[in-house]
Amino acid sequence: MLSNIKKILILIFILLNTFLLIYYFIYINNKNNITKDEFIYSYYENDGHIIKNNYIGYLSIPKINLLKGFYNINDKNNTISKNIQILKDDFPDKDNSILVFAAHSGNTSISFFKDLYKLKKEDFIYVYYKNFKYKYIVKDTYLEEKDGDIEFTKDKNILVLTTCSAIDKTKQLVIISKLINKKGY
Repeated sequence: MLSNIKKILILIFILLNTFLLIYYFIYINNKNNITKDEFIYSYYENDGHIIKNNYIGYLSIPKINLLKGFYNINDKNNTISKNIQILKDDFPDKDNSILVFAAHSGNTSISFFKDLYKLKKEDFIYVYYKNFKYKYIVKDTYLEEKDGDIEFTKDKNILVLTTCSAIDKTKQLVIISKLINKKGY
């Protein structure tokens, strides 16, 4: 009789651990995938806690596995020391928009653009803003002097990303992309 109880307890233990392992791997694999509702309500998962942020949109660069919310240009959290920073907030819902983001590269927790150098012409970048998904295609990448200014042609409907160069600390990397599609989500 005691032997049967041990077998049942061991079976329950094995089943419970199997369930927990499956749940853990599913949770970890889907941790960075946010739902439509999470976009709309700007929820962010931080160390297992759900907190409300004031993100106004998200920047997504699938090639470098980046999905990060961004704040209004006047928000105290719109700073390169905490987040992706909006330098020019001419959003794509306006005609002839020019949207400019900056972020750190390197190897710290705020190095959101650490892999930006991997982007090449024809790669895609997405901006989620006001219930629309804006699709951009990379048209140019280049280095320029790191002097506080970004030189780029003022084309219409572009997204500019910039960060410090990983190769030369006196230079900054500039990525220019063109809006090619707008779709509601």
